[in-house]
Amino acid sequence: MVWEEEEAYRLSCLLCTAPTLHNTNPDELLWCADSSKLFSVSSVYKWSESSLGNVIPVAASIWNNFAPPKVQFFGWLAWLGKVKTSSFLHRIGILIGNANLVCVFCHIEVESVEHIMLNCPFVWLLWSNIIHWWGLQWVIPGSVHGLLEWWSGCVMQKLEKKIRMAIPLATLWTTWKHRNDCVFNGSQPNLEALCELVKVRVAMWFKASKLQVDFSINDLAFNLPQVKYCIRNGG
Repeated sequence: MVWEEEEAYRLSCLLCTAPTLHNTNPDELLWCADSSKLFSVSSVYKWSESSLGNVIPVAASIWNNFAPPKVQFFGWLAWLGKVKTSSFLHRIGILIGNANLVCVFCHIEVESVEHIMLNCPFVWLLWSNIIHWWGLQWVIPGSVHGLLEWWSGCVMQKLEKKIRMAIPLATLWTTWKHRNDCVFNGSQPNLEALCELVKVRVAMWFKASKLQVDFSINDLAFNLPQVKYCIRNGG
């Protein structure tokens, strides 16, 4: 068969390029991913890290914080635009025909990731409240990627930054959970309750983390300026 002859030729060429064996040298195992030729856990880590390319700050901000794993995963989906919104489900054929695709909060725009997570007037009010809670001023970014990139781009005390980095994930997660409650259980949008829930979630996740802090959940949720002052001044 012609294909067998071709494969035999390829095998022959491959064998010709094999390294020469030296009968006088003993066999040994060498770890070629490190210049020392010695295997170590750190060399494996460096090799795997180099194969993945440069670390993306937004991705690092999603995975390297004290939010629960399911919330981190949801934040990753939101960053990639893969949240199962009504427009997404319609695009892949799950919702068909005259299915209602409008946002459950504003009842005006089609529910896309950027709309339900950022641009809906109701959700914009939520973000504005949370931004004010942290003590910032902002112009709303045009995408979830832009939001996470802006949020992670800061220099501050380590403990304070750990609290800060969980806030966007808590807001995205709480928004989506509230959206599902409205869609599937007939609940009505409640901005005040939603704002409080985001703050309490951040505080509860922080207290449940491995970080040893003396602040209570009530302090973190409702006295954040004082908490930040104590952190900055070592109190």
